[in-house]
Amino acid sequence: MDNSKESDKPMEPKMNPAHELKTALDNCESIETSLAQEAKLLADSAAEHNGLLKTIDISDPGQLQRMTTLLTISAVGSARRTYRHGENETAKIALTAAASKFVKKHLAPRCRQLESRVRAKVEQKLKPHFGDGDDLRSAANHSTELAWSPPRLTGGTLYPRFRRAIPGVAGCDSRKPIRRRLAIRMKRF
Repeated sequence: MDNSKESDKPMEPKMNPAHELKTALDNCESIETSLAQEAKLLADSAAEHNGLLKTIDISDPGQLQRMTTLLTISAVGSARRTYRHGENETAKIALTAAASKFVKKHLAPRCRQLESRVRAKVEQKLKPHFGDGDDLRSAANHSTELAWSPPRLTGGTLYPRFRRAIPGVAGCDSRKPIRRRLAIRMKRF
């Protein structure tokens, strides 16, 4: 029998929901910055290498050591850049995955919650004029307060709301009759 309480269990640290997204973005930015620095280093090293080829004194150990360094940079630089570009692509994929996860787990639920709160307020305002039912939902969908909201983020079709509002499309009603019904019911002609 376990006598431990809920409060005795170790607590997981509460993380900022955007932390993973910020970390992935920082990783992409740092790789991009290092790629730019490496490109500059390789260009400068190539220019110095070409200049040193023309004026090198083989008996000078300092110049020989510098030439060895430049040859090493030129030999390793292209392979290193190829590897870093691969890392950059992996980081971009991770950033896309983190953004998608953030949208699905945090942003979409917040948007749905906000939309439902606005919808409830709009339906409360329109209830005396329409009662309950399809007319109330239709009027709420076409209200100015919900005009900003995209279609529901539930994985359904992307444009169902906009198709309903296109006059002349088969099976779609236009906004004009809805507004006319609103005006009649609210006694505004």
